[in-house]
Amino acid sequence: MRWWMGPLPETVYISNANELYRLSEDCALDTRFQGITVSLTRDIDLGADAFNPIPTFGGTFDGN
Repeated sequence: MRWWMGPLPETVYISNANELYRLSEDCALDTRFQGITVSLTRDIDLGADAFNPIPTFGGTFDGN
C-alpha cells in the first residue's frame, strides 16, 4: 500500500522517518514523484536504522 494515496500535490511534506522510508520505497518502484517537490519539515533522526538511498527521483528535494 502506498503511503500517499490519490493525486500528488505540487509539494509533499515529509515530517518523520516513516514517511522518508516510504518515499524511498516508492521511488524505487516508479517515477511517481517526477516533477514534484518533496520538502522536509524538520530534521529526521534515523538512528541506527538502515536507510536505502532514494535510487531515482525526478523532482526537487528541499532538505531545509
